Amino acid sequence: MREGARRRGFSIRELALHSGLSPAQINRLRASQVERPSLDTLVAIARALGRNPNLLFVVSGHVAGEEARAMLARM
Repeated sequence: MREGARRRGFSIRELALHSGLSPAQINRLRASQVERPSLDTLVAIARALGRNPNLLFVVSGHVAGEEARAMLARM
């Protein structure tokens, strides 16, 4: 998330504005204080960054195993 925001030139406040999340939520995610963000949160961040949310689903543990491997292979 941090790298994507940096590439897009977003500050925390800008990412929050584009994603519909609060700056506090963005900070907690960046600091790994949220163990498993919701799918809605991941989709909001991915859309704000102009990215496919599937990688975030895999990294967060929402998608695992063979399904994750197949998803990543398609990317």
